[in-house]
Amino acid sequence: QTLTECALLRMRGPIYTEVGRTMPIHPDVSDGWTMLTGIFTLNEASANYKSMFAEIEGAHKDVTIVLNDVSVEPLPKTCDQSIVNPSFDDGSAFGWNLNTRLLDISVVEAGEGNSYAIKFQHDHWNHYLRQEIDTRCIVEGQEFLVSAKFQLLNAISSSEGEPIGCNRGSRDIWGDENVCPLMTLRWQECDQNDVHTYLWNQKEALWDKDIFNDHEYSVEINANLASCKYVTLEVGMHLPLSRILLIDDVMFSQKTTFAPTASPTFYPTKTVTTGPTLKPTIKTDAPTTSTAITCPSIGGEQITIDAGNAIFTTAESNTLCTISMFVTGEGDDSVKKVVPLARSYDLNEWEISAGPLAQTTFGSSKEFLCYDRGCQIHLPPLESGAEYRVTSRTYTLSPRDQYSRFLETASFGATAAELDNFEAVTSVSGETFDAIANHVELQMDEEQTPITSHREFWRKRANPRQPESKQIGTPDHPCDANSRWRRFTFARLDGLWYAPKILRVEGSKPYVLKFNGIFRTVVEDLELVGNANYTFSPDFDYELCANPP
Repeated sequence: QTLTECALLRMRGPIYTEVGRTMPIHPDVSDGWTMLTGIFTLNEASANYKSMFAEIEGAHKDVTIVLNDVSVEPLPKTCDQSIVNPSFDDGSAFGWNLNTRLLDISVVEAGEGNSYAIKFQHDHWNHYLRQEIDTRCIVEGQEFLVSAKFQLLNAISSSEGEPIGCNRGSRDIWGDENVCPLMTLRWQECDQNDVHTYLWNQKEALWDKDIFNDHEYSVEINANLASCKYVTLEVGMHLPLSRILLIDDVMFSQKTTFAPTASPTFYPTKTVTTGPTLKPTIKTDAPTTSTAITCPSIGGEQITIDAGNAIFTTAESNTLCTISMFVTGEGDDSVKKVVPLARSYDLNEWEISAGPLAQTTFGSSKEFLCYDRGCQIHLPPLESGAEYRVTSRTYTLSPRDQYSRFLETASFGATAAELDNFEAVTSVSGETFDAIANHVELQMDEEQTPITSHREFWRKRANPRQPESKQIGTPDHPCDANSRWRRFTFARLDGLWYAPKILRVEGSKPYVLKFNGIFRTVVEDLELVGNANYTFSPDFDYELCANPP
């Protein structure tokens, strides 16, 4: 260690995780301070830690560190652009990290105004600037654009700081000092295999040494990449030692989107009328077409309709009628895609279907105008190979399915016994509605159905894993009712560095194991790996030399 080495920031639970390193701030805004910053991602294990500690370490013992403005802030999920502090607008390298402390890095002015950039130089090819990417945004089938702006300076003392060019066609990262700057993506803990992607510049323009040059690379997400738990963007790896790199506007941008569709409604979103209205419920001058299209009969041929204004009659009772866009293949009639656009069912008025495509297809005409003889909407022209079709369907539910649907919405779930009771009642009365109404009345009568506590029911049967022994709320004896047991002898907390780890082995098949003088368990057999014939001594203190897995 030297007096110039900077501190590290770590998060400590049962294990240590390096979060960040000391990063620079431009002198105009630093007021003499530097910044210890990093991004810490909670995984399944760390999200359940009972406590965590932020620790600063690594500085020389003779260095005094003064802390101020310590904070832990949640980062929002921003998939359009996932990089934190991409342009260093506040004059700091907040959110960024280094993979080593042996880097010469600073924040410098970049052109006119208050814009800043990172000035980066290293003494080894495997030193770089990095930032962890939010993997919640990385979904199979999406495409991301990784981009940045770079300028190269000469690091040779005789001409240090002068702009210098590079050869965009070179891929010789080991021997060519004229190779251009490189970004990489490191994909870790993936389902199939970990990946290290070299993001060579896909821009074809020549390098201009006097300005910041654009660097772009498109990344398509396959199933393996989408499964990775950790993704890190690395900037500056393999930079020649004779070069200084200026970095600005580093982006990880989403090129494609898969926005969630609006949830379909189980019932009409408009109030059901008891009969035809005497006049339109939405004020218009008059219907703009006179011919009403009737839904086809169940099992009949689909009706193909042209674009333009059209009026559709409502669906009959127990019938679903839909308007869909059918896309056929070139040169044949095979259907490649069907997109539901609108629907009417069970005598209800027409309405737009759920989903962004249905919502945008109709443009400004996003609602049906309903009259005595039907509902009107304007169908916009479609691209070649697509057409509108009207289709009718029907279905019925058995009484048991109707009861199951009712119990799923009115209780904590249906049971086979409850469904059997409902069916028994139906076999007598023959009316499912009467059976459901009588059931609700019975449930609301406290004399026949006393009030019970779901909280009491839940807590009595809840049995979460207990990773270590507890004194609070446990029975007095292991054999008492409701005592808690676990399937493993040692817990991770048994391996804390400041606690003793003394094991005593007493008896002979079965062995009694005592940990730090307290009975822990009884095992049928016990042997040392690599020495199966070893005989344990009941008077010897065995020290555990490794943490439990």
